[in-house]
Amino acid sequence: MRSHLSAKHAKEVPTEKDAAQPAITNFTSRPRRCDDRRAGDITALITNMIVKDMLPISFVEGGGFLEFMASLEPDYRVPGRTTMTKRIEKLYKDKAEDLRRSLSTVSKVSITTDGWTALTTESYVTITCHYIDSEWEMKSAVLQTRATPEQHMAENLAEGLRSATESWGILEKVKNNQAMKAIT
Repeated sequence: MRSHLSAKHAKEVPTEKDAAQPAITNFTSRPRRCDDRRAGDITALITNMIVKDMLPISFVEGGGFLEFMASLEPDYRVPGRTTMTKRIEKLYKDKAEDLRRSLSTVSKVSITTDGWTALTTESYVTITCHYIDSEWEMKSAVLQTRATPEQHMAENLAEGLRSATESWGILEKVKNNQAMKAIT
């Protein structure tokens, strides 16, 4: 085949010099630089890890984590708690806006609540919204978890439900609207 290519397609046939494969040391001897784009990607991944795993924000200042990052990406400067707090707050705002957009497209929702008391005797109530999206997929989203120092009486729970559904713009979309009318 090489003979045919050399005879008929000489211009297209690479020379031995052109065909030489680069040595692996050309790639491994140069350290990879952590540019701004890569640093931003790493910071976003750390932010997501803290949120998903519900880690304390101070995690980024832990000695073990800093050693790990220095070994993994020596040029990367791990952000402090203040920067991570701002990023988590921005992530929350972005996700809340996405949820608001999603809720604005549905016609009906259902609401569930769960109340509990922590070991410290503090009471909490979580309100969750359930709906079917435009792709006919069942979705659920926690709208809020709030400390409730007052008693878990019907009037207090009703006010919490009304306030949450109103603030998310879904008061009129609640599936059992008769129950919602009773609390408004």
